[in-house]
Amino acid sequence: AVCDLTRAVSEDEVREILEDAAGWTTTERGTDLDASLATREFVLLDNAEHVVGFLRALLADLTSARFVVTSRVPLSLPRERVLELQPLGDSPALALFLTRARRRASNFAATDLEREACANIVEVVGGCPLALELAASRAARSSAEGLLRELKQSGLAVLRSQGELTLRFTTLHEALHQSWRLLSPSLQNALVGLSILRGSWSQQTASVVLGLNSADTLDILDALRDRSVVQMDPLRPSLYRVYETVREYALRHAPPDERVRALHRLSQTRLARRAGPAMFALCELPDDALNLRVLFEGHLAHGEASLALQALLRMRVAYLCRGAYRAYDQLLAALETKLRNEEDRLLFTMAQAELAGWRGEFPRAAALTEKALAQVENDAEAEALLLAQLGSLQGALYNPAHGTALLERAQHRLPKNASPELAAYVHRQLAIFLLLQDPAEAERRLERVLGLARQLQHDRAMLQTLALLAISRIARGSRESARAAVQEAAALFQAGASEDASPKNDERWRIVLSLIEG
Repeated sequence: AVCDLTRAVSEDEVREILEDAAGWTTTERGTDLDASLATREFVLLDNAEHVVGFLRALLADLTSARFVVTSRVPLSLPRERVLELQPLGDSPALALFLTRARRRASNFAATDLEREACANIVEVVGGCPLALELAASRAARSSAEGLLRELKQSGLAVLRSQGELTLRFTTLHEALHQSWRLLSPSLQNALVGLSILRGSWSQQTASVVLGLNSADTLDILDALRDRSVVQMDPLRPSLYRVYETVREYALRHAPPDERVRALHRLSQTRLARRAGPAMFALCELPDDALNLRVLFEGHLAHGEASLALQALLRMRVAYLCRGAYRAYDQLLAALETKLRNEEDRLLFTMAQAELAGWRGEFPRAAALTEKALAQVENDAEAEALLLAQLGSLQGALYNPAHGTALLERAQHRLPKNASPELAAYVHRQLAIFLLLQDPAEAERRLERVLGLARQLQHDRAMLQTLALLAISRIARGSRESARAAVQEAAALFQAGASEDASPKNDERWRIVLSLIEG
């Protein structure tokens, strides 16, 4: 028996629907409902979330019958077994979308470009079946590329049924509004705060954004999960995420001040320690690039360019390592005229120089580095770093003697209390220059860098330095010691690969090690 509870608004109406499912006539009402329903294989109670309270009280007495209940909120009955439905995976979601769309237009998405647009639509709506059904209903009136463009420009508001669809909701907005109404004001505010986060995030991050202790945060997350607006990440169960469709709805309907408070709570943790020029000595992939992007966009929108720059510089390596130079350049350009203090302008110039170097624009990189060097005042660490960077560029500019001189100046300018990261960077750059001139001196310096890297437990720096050490030892004819360095680096790489830690698992350096070993 199937019972649609969509229009039920009272306990009496819910009971009447159950009595109808039992097949009762008017004269039979009032007899043993549990026994009557128990004769059915099972009773399906559909769309129950808005009458959970009534249903909980009724089902507590119906102990013999078997029920399957679809609801965005669990009933919390002792005999209840909950099966949490996840959004569709990419492949089944795409199959559903194409099947439904081709019922409307048999030649829909006939080209590779159109099928790629379909895959992007699936990603935008987060695999939500209702959103896919509504999107597919537009297939006869729009191409996949056209629909994707509308989604990017206007958001999920474009998802509304076109023609006769037997769906409970005719717009995605209606469905999301129903979920929103199930939340108390405090849960609505919590959902808004969590919706500023992108991708998956930890309970600790949620505590920061909500401004709550760990126990209270866990209560909030459990309540939001019970109402089907937050899910556990299916691939990493220790992490959470807000359904993408819910996230967009919450942000569109949020009080602006609540969004701002959540943004600044996140910022106070992620950007608590202001990063200076020495950060350019590091080349580490960030583990929270998505939320750094949230901070960049949020602070930029509120006119807080200095904080936006701090967020951007912390995620810069994610852009550089995947070759997204143009995208990174555009983000830098968005800040160029908004930076007011001298330190921010110095950091901005250094970021431009670094980007030019990654692009292979070495003359421009050198010119920008010299410009940054001229901007430095009373900062020995910044001066040492810039001299080392400028010296390193001289190799690409075919001026090795000048490069060595600049790198030696960098070493002499390095303060005794310089950070280990900066000291390792300066010594490593000079050692690289010395490899062809004085392998023994290069090896001595690289061993010092290796010690600093071990002190920092900086796996990528150790991996790179060990590879360079092997090269210097080969140049000196010391093959056994070179093999020992290669073996240590290979073990380090394997440890990183087994832990799936991206800073360790660097494919380019694995290839370097293979070449050295050969």
